[in-house]
Amino acid sequence: MITTPIPRYLLPRTSKARRARSRIGAFFAAIIGFINALLALALILTLLLLFARFMLNCAHITLGQYSYWLTLLSEPLVHPFEKYLPTFMIAHYTIDLPTLAVMLVYLTGALLVRKFLKMLVRS
Repeated sequence: MITTPIPRYLLPRTSKARRARSRIGAFFAAIIGFINALLALALILTLLLLFARFMLNCAHITLGQYSYWLTLLSEPLVHPFEKYLPTFMIAHYTIDLPTLAVMLVYLTGALLVRKFLKMLVRS
C-alpha cells in the first residue's frame, strides 16, 4: 500500500502574526549579518594599516607620500597607547609596542563584538 502525501491546502496554515514575526526576524538577522560583515572588513583594513605602519617603523623605511599617509591615518589609532608603552631598539630595528598593542586590542574587541552579533542572530 502506497501512501500519498497530504495536499498542501489541507495542511494547517500559520497565522499572519507568526508569519509577520518570522519575516521581521529574518529582516533583522540580515541586517545584523551585514553589520557583522562590515565589521570584519573594517577589522581587516585596520589591521593591514597597522601592520604596514609597524613594518615601516620596524625597518626605518620611508616611502615618501605612502609613509606620510600611512602614519597620518594610523596616528589617531595608536596615539592613546604611545604614552603608556615604550618603543624598543633591538639590533637596528624598532619594536613599536604601541602599534602591537593597538592591533591586539582592536582584534580582541572586534572579535568579541562579532561573536555577540552572531549570538543575537542565532537566538
